[in-house]
Amino acid sequence: MSSSSTRCALVTGGACTHAWWYFVITRARNPATRPASGMGLSVVQDLVSQGWNVEIVDLDVKMGRDAEAQLGQKVHFTRANVVDYEQQASAFAQAWKRWGRIDLGMMPYTMLSYAPGHDPVGGGVTRWSWRSILNLIVITVFANAGILDRTDFSAPAPEDDSTGAPPKPDVLTVDVCLYGAIWSSYLALHFFRKSPDRTGRLVITSSQGGIYPTPLAPLYGCAKTGIVGLVRSLGLRIKTLGDPITVNCICPGLVPTPLANTALLAAIPEAMQTPTSTIIEAVNLFINDASLSGQVAECSGTDVILREGLPYANAAAEYMGEGKSADRIDFAAAVADIRDKARQYDQKLSMVG
Repeated sequence: MSSSSTRCALVTGGACTHAWWYFVITRARNPATRPASGMGLSVVQDLVSQGWNVEIVDLDVKMGRDAEAQLGQKVHFTRANVVDYEQQASAFAQAWKRWGRIDLGMMPYTMLSYAPGHDPVGGGVTRWSWRSILNLIVITVFANAGILDRTDFSAPAPEDDSTGAPPKPDVLTVDVCLYGAIWSSYLALHFFRKSPDRTGRLVITSSQGGIYPTPLAPLYGCAKTGIVGLVRSLGLRIKTLGDPITVNCICPGLVPTPLANTALLAAIPEAMQTPTSTIIEAVNLFINDASLSGQVAECSGTDVILREGLPYANAAAEYMGEGKSADRIDFAAAVADIRDKARQYDQKLSMVG
């Protein structure tokens, strides 16, 4: 394992119904060749222009090798499905072992930063079919992933004759958009703290669907809203712990990329679309400003707007929301007591069953 004071980044990328790439990037002395276009790739291009190397993690080996040809020798490819926690954890660990630190991650693109003077062997950019995968950012992590609902959750469902109930619904959207981001965030925090200065930037991609209702894709809206909640809560928690780590998310509107549906893009006025330059601006804002944490940046058109959370409804809501009772009790002991009671309750239920 080699170590360096040079920053490293892990970036993952993805969007709606298309395949997304998982990149790991690191800061190097010489920028690599810019990759192909796309929202995540546009961010990658910007980071590369600033001197980052890229590690790509995905299932599609051919796409990875092809991307390597575009990006040059400052790229290493690892085959993995980042929706699977064990595979994603292995990818993080391998990147850490190879480069000695991780500074930035992006989802659905996942990039691991590498120390200067190291030329990754083999690899490239790959994608994980149209289903896409989440991304994360280590040290600086940009988690960007998402797919729309694959079925109509609200439509009448056929009943299984043997059970009298409908079959389990397809919730891959939640697995990809929310659980993938959770795995990435958890792993990013771990590897941030292993770095010499214990700093890190975690940037997760939510969506405008995490701010506004998405009646045509309720599970997607559920997952993206979950990311906003994760970021606001985790950002505050990390701040109270005193760790030099920031946690933020971006909520893009429709971003026109070569992977986007051409009919959809044609039907929406260009002024209503969000260029990739807006995404790049938001990501760099969170990378460069250590004072921002727990923030939600809506990327709409050419604007980056930091969206405040809802105000407290009354004094009781503020008291609970701010955790003002925590200093009056042993919070760890209280949580342990609750868990113990839950275990006892589970045991009673199992005995009844």
